[in-house]
Amino acid sequence: MKTVRLTLMILTVALVSCSGIGSSIKLSDASSTANIEKILSESFDGDAEVYDFTLYAGILEDELKNINRIYKHKNTFFWQEYYVSSGGFDDPIKKVDAPYLKKTPFKISDIDVSIIPVKYQEALALLKEKELFDENKTYYLNNWVFTSDRDGAIISTFTIQYRVGSVSTGRQTEITYDDFSFSVNSSNELKQIN
Repeated sequence: MKTVRLTLMILTVALVSCSGIGSSIKLSDASSTANIEKILSESFDGDAEVYDFTLYAGILEDELKNINRIYKHKNTFFWQEYYVSSGGFDDPIKKVDAPYLKKTPFKISDIDVSIIPVKYQEALALLKEKELFDENKTYYLNNWVFTSDRDGAIISTFTIQYRVGSVSTGRQTEITYDDFSFSVNSSNELKQIN
């Protein structure tokens, strides 16, 4: 289990500042797929090759906050983050080559975000089948990572988080959470990996 400390004042500021952004893009919601596709087509070069492409929400959230990509430029690997709220990129950061040397890159235009809400629902059904699902908890799709297998086919991993409990002390709240991880292979088959 993981633990997060939140200060109520910071949480309040974050909620107020996010309220003016407009409609949220929930990773787990099928109605958000078009918005995600729009971001990819307007903010990313579809022909650009990447080694990892991650859609990320905050801890215990499923609202899309940022998109991370790992790409290669002149034999050097870089990690770069795109912020959904501002629509801008940060400066690229050099990455260690080792994990990516044996990977095959794929084009951003080949990413199929329509599988995200479908596989999220399948994952929840799998948790119910294994009697790991609790009807009284909210399950947040925290991240979705697109990468490639040895043959160059796009595969995915994703994490679903849920709140276990919390303890408040003054203005601080300590939240305990846990997660389930899943993978989707090139044949579109879902598997629980933890």
